[in-house]
Amino acid sequence: MGVLERWTKAPLKNALVATFQTEATVKRLSQVADTTGGFTDTYTTAATYPCTFTRFLIRPREQETAGRIRNVSYWAFHFTTDADIRATDRLQVGTRMFEVVGVGQDSTVSPLLEIIAMEIV
Repeated sequence: MGVLERWTKAPLKNALVATFQTEATVKRLSQVADTTGGFTDTYTTAATYPCTFTRFLIRPREQETAGRIRNVSYWAFHFTTDADIRATDRLQVGTRMFEVVGVGQDSTVSPLLEIIAMEIV
C-alpha cells in the first residue's frame, strides 16, 4: 500500500481534515439553454469540502477590466486528494468568491491537493 492510499484511509485523513480551518463550496461551470436557442454559462454547486487557504506568494496586481481597475490577489487552497476540483471551477468561502487558475498536487507523496485561485473582487 502506497503513501497516498494510506492517507486516504481514516484515521490519518481525519487527523489532516481536523487541521483545516474552513470549508469551500465548489461551483461548477455549466451551460443552460436560453430562450433564444443559445446557451448561458452558469455556476452550480457541485460539492463542499473542508480546506485551508492562505495568500499565495505572488504580488497582488491591478487589472483593467471593462474600463475599471480591480484588485487581483492569488490564494493557495489545500484539500485532501479525494476532492473533485477542476480548472474551470470557482470556490466560495463565506461571501468570498475565488476563480481556480491552477490544480495540482504538492508532490507525488503528498496527501494534499493544492489549488491556486484568484479572488474575484
